Amino acid sequence: MTDHSTTPIPQEPIPEDPDSSSQREESAASAQERAKASELKGPSGSQKAAYTLFSRETRTGRFFRGLLRILALVVGLTALGALAVYILLYRPVDQQLRETRLQATQTAGQLEQAQQDLVRAQQSVNDSQTQEQDAQSRLDLELTRIGVLRMANTVTMARLALAKNDKAAAAAALGDAQAQLKKIQPQLEKLDPTQVSTLQALFTLSKTDLDRDFKLANQDLDRLMSELERLDQNLK
Repeated sequence: MTDHSTTPIPQEPIPEDPDSSSQREESAASAQERAKASELKGPSGSQKAAYTLFSRETRTGRFFRGLLRILALVVGLTALGALAVYILLYRPVDQQLRETRLQATQTAGQLEQAQQDLVRAQQSVNDSQTQEQDAQSRLDLELTRIGVLRMANTVTMARLALAKNDKAAAAAALGDAQAQLKKIQPQLEKLDPTQVSTLQALFTLSKTDLDRDFKLANQDLDRLMSELERLDQNLK
């Protein structure tokens, strides 16, 4: 029986291009040369400086490594000291300052309130003093008016005595009326000094005419009574 399976046909190797093979060889040679050059060149300047300054194998490196540790320790201690100062000193002082400012504000408010109270109290005192002065003035005025009415009553008694031809009683009544005038003279002078002079002149004239002529004395007493009545009206 005939075998119909396909038998692979052997392929002939493709001949390699001489140019590409040459290029690959040149690239490999260049890479080897660069590697050798790099090995010959050695580390860079910065790498050498870092190695010198910080390597444990050099004296300078050991010195700077120790110095860096000391600096780190100093910085750490300084930071801790600053934190301790803030916590132990600055923070309490700041809190105390805040409290002092708050207290100062409250004190200022209390002082202002006290000053306002003082002003009101002073105003109240002034009002009380004014009221007291007004009351005293009214009292003095009433006492003066009472003195004027007493003088008028005494002058009336002098006129009655004169109507009875009782010279002694009339003179005594005029003396009493003149004495009453002296008692209220300070208050009357505050009101009207001219009125005081007029009354004193009429008292003197009435006494003089009482010794000479009862008719003239009676006229003097009428004028004196009119002045007292007018004064009483002014005092009301």
